[in-house]
Amino acid sequence: MTESAAVGKVFFTDPGNGLDYTCSASALNSSSKQMLVTAGHCVHGGSGGTWMTNWTYAPRFRSGARPFGTFAAKQFRTFNSWISSSDKGRDVAMVTTWPLNGNKIVNVTGGHGLSWNYSREQAMTVMGYPGNRDNGQLQWACTGTTRAVGDGRLELRCDFGGGSSGGPWLREFNDAGGLGQVNGAMSTLATGGWNRSSYFDDSVKAMFDAQGGVT
Repeated sequence: MTESAAVGKVFFTDPGNGLDYTCSASALNSSSKQMLVTAGHCVHGGSGGTWMTNWTYAPRFRSGARPFGTFAAKQFRTFNSWISSSDKGRDVAMVTTWPLNGNKIVNVTGGHGLSWNYSREQAMTVMGYPGNRDNGQLQWACTGTTRAVGDGRLELRCDFGGGSSGGPWLREFNDAGGLGQVNGAMSTLATGGWNRSSYFDDSVKAMFDAQGGVT
C-alpha cells in the first residue's frame, strides 16, 4: 500500500511530566484547509491533565525525512468529556494548523473526507506510525472489517502500538490518491492486538463544523 501524504507523524511535549511523545494524525478537507484529526489524548492529557505543547505535524514522515515540511498547531478542539473524565468514547480531537510558508496543509497534501453515523462494521484502512513497527519511523497501514465493542467503540486487530494514536480509520480508502473518509481515530490497544477507536457520530460532525472554518 502506498504511503498517504495526508497522514503524518505528530510530535509534542506533555507539560504534566515534561516528556516528549509522538502520535499520528491526518489532514481533513474543511473550509479552512488547515485542519487535522487525531486522538483526544494526543492534544490533552484528559482527567487531571493539560493541553500539550510544542505540537507539530510532519506529513508522510519517513525515517527522519519531512518531504512536506512541518506544520505547527494553532488551536486544539476536543470533547469536554475527554478533558474532564478521559472518556475513551470521546478520544477525538481536531487541530487547526498554521500555514507553512503561506501554504495550507490540505492544499499541500490533500485532505480526507469525514464519515459519521455509519455502521460499526465497516471495511477500513487504519494508518499511522506505530512504535512497535520500524520504531515508528515509517507509515504503516492495516486493513480489515471493524467490529463493535460493548462500550460503543469499534475495533480492528492491527496490533499497532504507541505512536499510532490519532491515526485515521478510513472508509473507501483510495490507494492511488492516498485519500479516504475518516470514520475513526486510533485510540487504544487492547489485549490480543485489538486496536480501538471512538465511534464517529453527530458530535464528531459538530466538532468538524465548529473547527473546520477556523483559520
